[in-house]
Amino acid sequence: MLIPSVAGLVVVFVALLFWRGSRVVGLAVCCLVFLGLYLSGFYLIAHYYTGNGINDSVVFHILYAIDIRTISQHWIVFLACIVFLTFSICLFHYLASVHIPSASKKRVALFSSGFLCFYNAVVFLVAGFVLISHPAIQETYHVVVTEYKVSQSRKLEDEVVFVSGLVTDKPRSFIYLYAESLEESFFDDDAYPELLPELNQLRRDALVIKGIGQAPMTEWTIAGMTASQCGIPLATFSKGRNEMGKMAHFLPEANCVGDVLSRNGYFLSYVGGADISFAGKNNFYSAHGFSDVKGYQELELLYSKIFPKSKWGIYDDDLLSLLWNEFEVLADLDRPFGLVGLTLDTHSPYGHETPACRNKMYQNGGSKMLNSVHCADHLISEFIKKFLSSPLSKDVILIVGSDHLMMRSDSGLLAGDRRRTNSFMVFNTLYSGQIMTRDATMLDVAPSLLALIGYDVKGFSLGRNLLLEDPTLTELYGKESFYEHLVAWRSSLWEYWD
Repeated sequence: MLIPSVAGLVVVFVALLFWRGSRVVGLAVCCLVFLGLYLSGFYLIAHYYTGNGINDSVVFHILYAIDIRTISQHWIVFLACIVFLTFSICLFHYLASVHIPSASKKRVALFSSGFLCFYNAVVFLVAGFVLISHPAIQETYHVVVTEYKVSQSRKLEDEVVFVSGLVTDKPRSFIYLYAESLEESFFDDDAYPELLPELNQLRRDALVIKGIGQAPMTEWTIAGMTASQCGIPLATFSKGRNEMGKMAHFLPEANCVGDVLSRNGYFLSYVGGADISFAGKNNFYSAHGFSDVKGYQELELLYSKIFPKSKWGIYDDDLLSLLWNEFEVLADLDRPFGLVGLTLDTHSPYGHETPACRNKMYQNGGSKMLNSVHCADHLISEFIKKFLSSPLSKDVILIVGSDHLMMRSDSGLLAGDRRRTNSFMVFNTLYSGQIMTRDATMLDVAPSLLALIGYDVKGFSLGRNLLLEDPTLTELYGKESFYEHLVAWRSSLWEYWD
């Protein structure tokens, strides 16, 4: 996508080097070249993180998640941005202040006034076309502005299922471990032989649900959490309604699983190794029924200890140990509970070398990400085994699944492969040993979670209970059509921020 635009910029730049004629047009073309350079750099950086150009996650993080901490974590990328921008400005200054004024005064016989006008117009139009067709412009437009024109015979409110007063005689507690980017692809032994041997063995006794795709506006961590707990995608950019990183309320009008369970007497807790303020996780959980929300700062204060950390937060070996400690505390309560955790060390693009796995590589160790995934196999499996063998696990289910698909990495996954899906497995249920394959999304996790802990529910917001035969909206509409509807419903989804 970017190559034609870069080639066009090169052609226009060469034309500027041989510029003759109007200084005003020359300066305008120069501005277009500068913008093209800037957009190309922006696109490359976005693609570096997502592997799929500019999407909702890029715009979200630019608007709401860039601060001093983020810059310090990615200082090489930000330094490259400064160098590239400085180069672009210097080039623009040279062309606009030195070359164009000088070239505009020159005349040669070939350049008659008529030909000059034609030459100026062609170069300007080519530059404009290159800019308008640039993938950074096109993809940003598709993200921020409603791209799809779909039939509105079905409106958002037609598909939303409202859930409030659930009742059950035997509510079960749960642990939901979001395994960062640990998507279903990694469980394929043909593609990745012996990458996840321990988890693949344990999955034989779990409920495994396959086919959970990645819908628009669910492609990053807080968006995946929102989708799986609220049954709606994280629709942002709502004309200033949500100053998100600084917002005091996260989706205040949304009814999430946490809201329902807290009203039904559950104690809800979140434990993560990163800064809980990043991307608004603290606000999300605090606003939706969670009484206790801990990130690395809260954990270090609680344990009076400085834990080893990657650039994202506490390494997974320590984090899973702390998560277990939290489980032991909650298990002593005389009320049902929900515990949500998030691993970090399989974060793109290269993962992080967990201290407990420094000598545990995948095959020849050539892929840093696959090394991290291989380590996650061991650490998460140890947590699962400990859970299953503990008397504390009675009447508690354990969910382990990815928060979203892996972004750009050295794992060999293809960004455009539409067959890729999220992982989702549940331990200690009546469905143990079963594999269900549905055409679903993370939106369908919310009602399925409620059903797994004992509630009779068919749907929750845009999600549908995957344990029932009722079709999901993906199955009802077809994947492409449903995804188009979601994007078309973006402005309606903004109402959840009001």
